[in-house]
Amino acid sequence: MNGRRLARSQEYAVDSPFHVGVALSQAKTEKILERHLNRFGVTVERSTQLTAMNQGVDGIRATLRHADGREEIVDTPWLIGCDGAHSTVRHLIEEVFPGEADPYPYMLADVVVDGLLKPEDAYIFLNDLGDLFFFLLDEGRRVVVANAPKGSDLNEAPTLEQIQEVVMQPSLPDLRLSDPAG
Repeated sequence: MNGRRLARSQEYAVDSPFHVGVALSQAKTEKILERHLNRFGVTVERSTQLTAMNQGVDGIRATLRHADGREEIVDTPWLIGCDGAHSTVRHLIEEVFPGEADPYPYMLADVVVDGLLKPEDAYIFLNDLGDLFFFLLDEGRRVVVANAPKGSDLNEAPTLEQIQEVVMQPSLPDLRLSDPAG
């Protein structure tokens, strides 16, 4: 705690061609899934909002609002809600969220980190000022997760400067963040 190494996770052999765990960025994961859907003739629409849905015997009737304000009614045999913790789908079917919100607000950034971190290791720093995590992503990138400083506006994405400031506080002044992914 507060800069002392508490533990190091042991690498365990896994039956995989990859020697370490690596996470893909959300953008890359979406590209892979979209490319796969395209092979089945499915087109992914961005900036389209589900505003209403009704389930019938033969499927779902969904009302969509496009970025230009146009509304569209779509009849489909099924609907999958992959829309996160504030799920429109879950709200429309009146399903409650079974978990609890984390009482500690976090900031996240997908960045390049230059400094003393080993490229194959993930890092967790516990500090009186808050927790700080460096998880591995693909292509030399990292996901940085940190407790948001008190009084932070969590309605806006953190800036690179805000994340850099939080990283420097737990005695990591030699780390430099760059190239934030939006």
